[in-house]
Amino acid sequence: GPAFPLATAHARVRGQAAYTFTHDPNGTDPTIGNPGFQAVLEAEHTFPSGAVATLEGILEHTNGDQGRDNAATAFSSLATIQYDATARLTAQAAWLHDYSDGSGMLRPSLSYRFADGVTGNAELFVFYGRDGSRYGDWRDNSQLRVGLTYAF
Repeated sequence: GPAFPLATAHARVRGQAAYTFTHDPNGTDPTIGNPGFQAVLEAEHTFPSGAVATLEGILEHTNGDQGRDNAATAFSSLATIQYDATARLTAQAAWLHDYSDGSGMLRPSLSYRFADGVTGNAELFVFYGRDGSRYGDWRDNSQLRVGLTYAF
């Protein structure tokens, strides 16, 4: 689909949109997915400290079936930040939120390079939202992952 970039010394803005065509443009065949579109607008900023933050807005729409009021539109956002605190320590965080149903996910993480090829990682995944929502059904899958990677 169409895309555009715009950049300054410390900030970048990007956008992209796409339309999905299907073999059922009128929504008359329930076995074929309906057409729809997606659009993403992203802003990225690099702070003087070197931390990089992004914010995305994501719009998704699927046309409804003919004669039914079942079109679906969802809006969500994704915010991320990455900061290389030292040459060895990196902190990251991501927050995904679906405004259509109030659900989302938080993911903070730390990575520490002990030596060349040896890196420790810790990341937390927290899902929230009501039952039946996009991410709320994943609440029981919230977890802390701790690991050590050795590359040779």
